Amino acid sequence: MNEKVAKLSVCKNCSAEFESTLASCPSCDEVVLDSKYHVVALAAVTGELISDTSLKNIDYKIGSEWPINDDVCYRFISKVEDKFKRKNKFHSYYGEEESLVSDCFMAFSEKKKSFLGMADSIMKRLRDSADNVSWSNVSGGSVVFMQYRYKGEGDLGKVLVIMVDKKDGFDFDGDLVPKNADHINIDAIRQAALIDLEGFVKSYPEVPENDTYLKFIQGISKGAFFTEALGCEKKPDNKRSVQELTLAIDAFSDKHGLPPSFYNKATKDVDFALEQASKNKKAVSLDKISQIIEAALPDNVKLTGTFRKFVNAGFSVDEFFEPTSQSVEKERWVEVESSNNSFKLRVYKKKVGGSGSGAEVEFNEDESTVLIKIKDPKALSSLKRLVESEDE
Repeated sequence: MNEKVAKLSVCKNCSAEFESTLASCPSCDEVVLDSKYHVVALAAVTGELISDTSLKNIDYKIGSEWPINDDVCYRFISKVEDKFKRKNKFHSYYGEEESLVSDCFMAFSEKKKSFLGMADSIMKRLRDSADNVSWSNVSGGSVVFMQYRYKGEGDLGKVLVIMVDKKDGFDFDGDLVPKNADHINIDAIRQAALIDLEGFVKSYPEVPENDTYLKFIQGISKGAFFTEALGCEKKPDNKRSVQELTLAIDAFSDKHGLPPSFYNKATKDVDFALEQASKNKKAVSLDKISQIIEAALPDNVKLTGTFRKFVNAGFSVDEFFEPTSQSVEKERWVEVESSNNSFKLRVYKKKVGGSGSGAEVEFNEDESTVLIKIKDPKALSSLKRLVESEDE
């Protein structure tokens, strides 16, 4: 497989790589969040982990609630959601082994625990988890808690828990409230978790059927005590990642109006890579798959460095996942079902051609019809009798 080599620039805003011939970062151009009109900030507060070297322990305190009707909350939501969209993230959910933290979020969702009560419980878990790691390895830091929702969503919304560097993250006042929006430095994120409370309440304690409700990213710190305290155990869903990757290729091709030759080559090369990984029982990375897909781009299309960002912005594909032979095989087929349940059709993608192509399965795009060549004598005989019975 021949891969094109392009000269890349690095975006100063989001750190994405893009072809130097472009005037601006295409990833930044895609992200538009009019938070003042689409987001409702419900509550926000800052906690602080305090590492006391003289007493050789860690304590914490919680500040005053932020004013939620000013620009700070909206700017913060916008910047952190942007960070979650751009960064490779882990997708997870709560199982029985994380019952302590899940009980906390369930009590909060059922209004048995206040927002400050929820924040206090999580800070205690962070303190205890940091103590277990060793106080000398934890330098302290600020932990921001925020609840918000999009207009039109359920009342519970989402909860953000973000640990930022205590020196460079925000300019806090004495009550741990940011002084103004200009001092929000998202690059100082050490680790972050995003919990979709609506999805959590709907599926817990069962495994989510579709998208996971718990997402987390690692920033400038890889300390285990944060992920342990928040129950952010890495639970890659290989089947979901393969399915979502297929959907992402479709959507990426449609969005940029890419030719069928790109789609055919990209899906063929990705299928081969996933098949090899399943045979060798090896994990593949989203970065590697992105390189394979972008190598199929036409020479005149300047989208190198954008597919991974596109996936992170709207699809649930883990940073690393191990495809199985079953999940790879499933994506080689397309299933069609009529609206009145009169038929179901399962077609091997490689056997589909356009109208008049002579393929075993022909699809007429203008009429939205499928023509199938039937060779099985029993099926032909049964269908013939059905048609003849209508003429009687």
